[in-house]
Amino acid sequence: MAEMSTPAAVLGIDAPLHGARRKSSVDSHALYQNLANIAAIKGAAWQSAIDYLSVTFFAESLDANLGLGIPTRFDQSHFAYVGQGRGADVGLIFAAHEAQIGSLVLSGAGPLQVTQWLHRSTPLSLVPGFERILRETPSAGDSTLNLIQHYLNPVDSINYGPLITKRPPEGIGARNLLYIYGSDDTHASPAGTRALADAMGLNIAAPALETAKGETFAGYESFEPPDGDNNPADSDRVLDLPISNNHVLGASSATVAMSQFVSTDGDGHTVLHQHPVARFQVSHFLSTWFETGVAEIAAP
Repeated sequence: MAEMSTPAAVLGIDAPLHGARRKSSVDSHALYQNLANIAAIKGAAWQSAIDYLSVTFFAESLDANLGLGIPTRFDQSHFAYVGQGRGADVGLIFAAHEAQIGSLVLSGAGPLQVTQWLHRSTPLSLVPGFERILRETPSAGDSTLNLIQHYLNPVDSINYGPLITKRPPEGIGARNLLYIYGSDDTHASPAGTRALADAMGLNIAAPALETAKGETFAGYESFEPPDGDNNPADSDRVLDLPISNNHVLGASSATVAMSQFVSTDGDGHTVLHQHPVARFQVSHFLSTWFETGVAEIAAP
């Protein structure tokens, strides 16, 4: 992450994002998607969400010296969550029910589990395995895969995203959210990310790199002028930078949008950490919220 204008403390934990506590595989990359232990996929997600709730409670209640000679406390009015990959999926599950989280930065989520399995190519493709198991070419309409998806729906992040932006639990207002999207992601299917953006009704920070209706953000109205050029910038979901307080939820408002990037290292899964503009946007987003109470998404 780029240097922030406002210093902030970072609190992190070693979460069971790849099922390490299950001890059922030597391949940490494959384990979370281990089809021989689907229960571990659901269990690891629940465990991670519970862990983050516990971390938040710890941060709320911390009042210690820590050898600094002065009391150490976290500013409870400015708790933010940053999650990448499985951390983004679990972050949506956890933050949907944690009112203390005022801002989120997410990237590389993998909603719609079956879609992820069918389209991911890194670190490995699962399609050959499904072909051997199903004895046919797998598709999203396969009955067996849909049963698996139904089993995993309780921990699918696409079911929790709308609780952040559209229908939060009682007592929770609008929260700031910046989603960093790498359109050439090979770990998390871009189709799943686009579906998540639709489910959450996210605005898109200009420039939009993909078609705004019928492909990338299907299901939401877009304005197409008579020129008929299908320009992504014509979409009413695309907002020019800077963006702030664009999302109104009841009596509260917040900054909520997705920024799209093409990777600099060949895989969009890492744009949150690798792309210089993405790094700037994240730091500026959090710094402006810490400093003024209003998060802003801006160009460098």
